[in-house]
Amino acid sequence: NAHNLFEINSFNYLEKNKLLKAGKYLMQDVPEEKLNARQARQVEATLSGDGRPRIDINILRDEFKKLQYPLHCIDFETAVMPGGVFNGVAPSQGVAYQFSDHILDENLNIIGHKEYINLNSGENPTIEFVRALKQALSSDMGTPVIYSQHENTYLCFAYEQILKGQPEDAKELLDFIKSITTPTKELVSSTGGETWEPIRKALDLLELVRNGFYQEVMKSSYSIKSVLPAIIASCKALQDKWANGYTGTNLHDQVIVQQKAGEIISPYEMLPKFTGVEMHRGDEALEYYAEVILGNPSESRKDEIRQAALAYCEMDTLAEVIVLQGLMELSKGETFN
Repeated sequence: NAHNLFEINSFNYLEKNKLLKAGKYLMQDVPEEKLNARQARQVEATLSGDGRPRIDINILRDEFKKLQYPLHCIDFETAVMPGGVFNGVAPSQGVAYQFSDHILDENLNIIGHKEYINLNSGENPTIEFVRALKQALSSDMGTPVIYSQHENTYLCFAYEQILKGQPEDAKELLDFIKSITTPTKELVSSTGGETWEPIRKALDLLELVRNGFYQEVMKSSYSIKSVLPAIIASCKALQDKWANGYTGTNLHDQVIVQQKAGEIISPYEMLPKFTGVEMHRGDEALEYYAEVILGNPSESRKDEIRQAALAYCEMDTLAEVIVLQGLMELSKGETFN
């Protein structure tokens, strides 16, 4: 199959238009000097069709050297709700109502899992959420691991909401947020220029993957749902490690490694199903949250949604764990499949 230049991740649109005007629309027509390192990895992996990952070992190793253990792989579930649903929340801001935290030792083995969920309607869940997160992360100074800046953004929203609401423990909560976040431009602007450097800077796994890993089954997507099966396919040690699946807090005998027609199936496709509730994507989690907060579901319906939400969020941080383990193995110069 011929691959076209529209498949190249974040390819400059001006360069794209120049090539199209010259009648060049295939990936192989793009001059190498027009690509950054990330795009060059993608093009090489795609055109070769050999199924091998392309990695930058030095970038991976440099990032791993900076980590403080134990690691906390964290993921938030969040929502932007209509104005007036929650007091003290600006229409442009969201609320955080759930997190999962997988805790890893220096060998990246799971040594604990913590979680929090608040499905109570009528109250802004964010302040209680930050209290619970602070409690989960405060027993050590390990590096938080996130996938994209989503968590950082929502903690900055929380910072503003705590400043506005001034709960009794406002100072402790604000200091905690400062310790693990980098302030967004919007927060710096709204607080009149306040800024800081976190003492526990989070590792953004998305950036690490973008800069250090590509495998052709990702098809130019760096979503964790694309990266997870790609990294499992790339790393034999990972396949062996997870051959017997995973049992945790809400997931039991969860299948991690399964192939269909020679391709690894995403573990997200094999998440458990609860009566009338299927949660495989973030937008589905948001729809069910809205149903609980804005609707009037029965207690049994609410319980099904709670169970599905806990399992889904646990899968998100388990995915971070597996991607991290795969990158660590590949950074050792692990042999490819």
